[in-house]
Amino acid sequence: MNTKEKRLTSLRINNNLYEFLKKEAIKSNRSFNNYIETILLDATGYSIPNSETISAMEELKNNSENLDSVSNPSELKGYLKNLLDE
Repeated sequence: MNTKEKRLTSLRINNNLYEFLKKEAIKSNRSFNNYIETILLDATGYSIPNSETISAMEELKNNSENLDSVSNPSELKGYLKNLLDE
């Protein structure tokens, strides 16, 4: 089962704002909680990496000593060209 980690939290907001958000959630065919979470994600620019990105991040963290390095930025163009030509 694929479950996401969530934290239960309490939030005090203006009653009129609550009613407005509740109606907007219904119009968007979302639960109130999902609607609030979506608004917060959009407003903050926070993004949740997908499983492929998480795997790549873990691989980088665990194998950084095996990576090629480019010490001079002007070498980067040639390095990338070599990678693409392989």
